[in-house]
Amino acid sequence: MAEIASTAPTPGRLFWRRLRRNWLSAGALALIGLMALAAALAGWVAPYEPDETDAAAALAAPGLHHWLGTDIYGRDLLSRIIHAGQVDLTVAFGATALAPCVARAVFTEAVCPGVAPVCGGSTAGPPPHPASAAIPASPSVSTPARAPRTLRRGCPGQKPRRAGIAIADHPHGRRLVPG
Repeated sequence: MAEIASTAPTPGRLFWRRLRRNWLSAGALALIGLMALAAALAGWVAPYEPDETDAAAALAAPGLHHWLGTDIYGRDLLSRIIHAGQVDLTVAFGATALAPCVARAVFTEAVCPGVAPVCGGSTAGPPPHPASAAIPASPSVSTPARAPRTLRRGCPGQKPRRAGIAIADHPHGRRLVPG
């Protein structure tokens, strides 16, 4: 007898289905992708060097040669914005990659007993490899609700820490905010 295959859509299919229904989100995602691509390829995309000055073109209005105009020193604003995107991408991806590792280091059982289980840390055995910290980066819904109470009590022998909950329009519901 043939087995019946599961017809549940995968998360990727659900994402693309929702994106096709909402054209405004699809357009915003395409624009963000285009800006990220321009920032990643800034050396080839930007029309001028970001620090190249041209005294004759100082404070020029947007035009054919300088699409967004120039600043007081004659530097092309479009080129400066594109090159600044490289720094923005580096900071964003670096912070995203580093956050789970820092959270694991701060909320370990050895540093602060009782907080590690709240934040998804291990209560027994050696700490996991730092690369595995990215896997449980999204804690359960109840985790943010319990963490402020645990942090407010503090660790044995330490001053209590203050924390609050900010409820935002975010898929994970609540987030911890240092208070």
